[in-house]
Amino acid sequence: MPFIHIHGFQILVCEGYDPESKGKVEAGVKYVKNNALYAETFSDWFDLEAYLSNWLEETANARKHGTTGKVPRQFYEVEELGVMKSYFTPSCIKKTAGPPEIRKVHKTGLISWQSNKYSVPMA
Repeated sequence: MPFIHIHGFQILVCEGYDPESKGKVEAGVKYVKNNALYAETFSDWFDLEAYLSNWLEETANARKHGTTGKVPRQFYEVEELGVMKSYFTPSCIKKTAGPPEIRKVHKTGLISWQSNKYSVPMA
């Protein structure tokens, strides 16, 4: 059984050649690029992370959303936090029957399982 079914994921794929459905997904990326990162420079990765963390708290999650009219932080705390399920904790990982299987990692960093290839850390 595929990983997504074992863990209850639902995959929603954007329609091909349908900018209306794809635009909703990509709007968040455009917002971060044009609002948080526009004309900014960072000395290193840690500087970027600190800046974005502050920007999320002070700007993105604190302002009223243009479409929903809700403040993202408040919406999350009131409506989403209570219904979120834990992920990758022992209570949600289902064990499969049988002993673990050993796989060889190809030089490209992939393993093969049930006719599919999956990337894994090279180490």
